[in-house]
Amino acid sequence: ATSYSNLAMIQQDQRDLSGARENMERAIAIQKKHFAPNHPTFATSYSNLALIQQDQGDLPGAQASIEAAIVIAEKHLGADHPNLAIMRSNLALVQQEQNDLSGARKNMERSIAIKQKYFATDHPTFAISYSNLATMQIDQGDLAAARLSMEQALAIQMKHFGPDHPNMATVYNNLAHIAVDQSNIPEAVTLWRRSYPIRLKALGVFGKIDPHTIWAGVE
Repeated sequence: ATSYSNLAMIQQDQRDLSGARENMERAIAIQKKHFAPNHPTFATSYSNLALIQQDQGDLPGAQASIEAAIVIAEKHLGADHPNLAIMRSNLALVQQEQNDLSGARKNMERSIAIKQKYFATDHPTFAISYSNLATMQIDQGDLAAARLSMEQALAIQMKHFGPDHPNMATVYNNLAHIAVDQSNIPEAVTLWRRSYPIRLKALGVFGKIDPHTIWAGVE
């Protein structure tokens, strides 16, 4: 079971998703012969299977697997264990892809609440969490909350990575789109102008593009 599980992880990294899923399901089938259905080993196995199913685009399958993992993990680890923060975050992203925005936001907020019990409020892990939460809030049309979440992500990333880190470009870009949705075009342009040189420095591939074309059509 362990061997098939490890092979599945390698195949997933190689993008052999069909093979990865087949071997992860083999591992689970073997585990079922030796362990009770709620044995803690299944929390890991179902979580790994969910990631493969998500990569395959099997979102209902991924949701079912991660929900099964959460039930088992909560039974053995408790609802506030840091592993549950990861699982609930993964579940939130699957729900978001299926347009279950209420469920996605609830699970991402729950993930953040769990992390807050174990990490300082400005720990780098929160930058990703707040950024993901902001995209869900944007999809819900809750722009004020999305802006606050993205600004929290920005402050954390600025502290740990500095103003020129490539991740900053993504945050500036996301904030710019929020500003557009809020009809604050001047602010959006300012944020895009902050994002552009960071991307240029990090990637270099835009070196021959006139930066003014990035804002063409934005008056």
